[in-house]
Amino acid sequence: MILPFDPARDDVMIEKWIQHMEELAQQYGWNRAIMRFIPTRLKGHTKLWYDTRPEVVITVAKEEIMQ
Repeated sequence: MILPFDPARDDVMIEKWIQHMEELAQQYGWNRAIMRFIPTRLKGHTKLWYDTRPEVVITVAKEEIMQ
């Protein structure tokens, strides 16, 4: 259901991919737990960019602790 995003292989722009993810989330009523899996579909440079953002990991960890 969640298509991978790899800018080196796909003609799809990130904006279009994000829009598609937002539409799926709305259509299927995804909650935050499901939305956490979206970054696992990033490939190539986008995955590297996402994986090297330590503040994202800290933010998610804090939110999970507070729930």
